[in-house]
Amino acid sequence: MMNFARVRLRGTVTREPYVARENGKVDYLSFQIDDASGRARVAARGSVARALADRGLLPEPGAAVDVTGNLRVQAEGYPKLYLQSPEHLALQSPHQ
Repeated sequence: MMNFARVRLRGTVTREPYVARENGKVDYLSFQIDDASGRARVAARGSVARALADRGLLPEPGAAVDVTGNLRVQAEGYPKLYLQSPEHLALQSPHQ
């Protein structure tokens, strides 16, 4: 029932982000968060991923994040939240 729902999650980044490049440009990024009720993967593609990288918004482990996106629930693995805009990610460095 939650598949493709627009949701907001607040949690902590649990590991280094994965960044894929195509022709030297960021094309995809993802990172895992834990919101105390479970884990989810957050992902961005294309122009959204590039904008996040260009703005220095690649979260590091321990960072607190507030994300809004479309939830994708699959039979295997963690739920995945797709960001539709770079403005849908707010992050606080673990060093603050």
